[in-house]
Amino acid sequence: MRPFSNKAIIQVELIKKKKPDGTKMEEPNQEGLVLESNIKGINKNDTVLFNFFGAVNIEKLQTKNSLTLIVEAEDIYAII
Repeated sequence: MRPFSNKAIIQVELIKKKKPDGTKMEEPNQEGLVLESNIKGINKNDTVLFNFFGAVNIEKLQTKNSLTLIVEAEDIYAII
């Protein structure tokens, strides 16, 4: 899979959290591993900090512990 234009495909782990009332929930991590990139300066295997709400989830590649997302360049804030 290769992204078009100024986008990257990022894999994000889901973090398990417990609410004060005891219910369990999963939240995506704000850091993700770049699987493929068409953005200048961001390479495969870079770890990036990004805006989750600007991303598109690829449900076909979703697993129990992670999400695969397509993220635009403007929603990637830093390479870690």
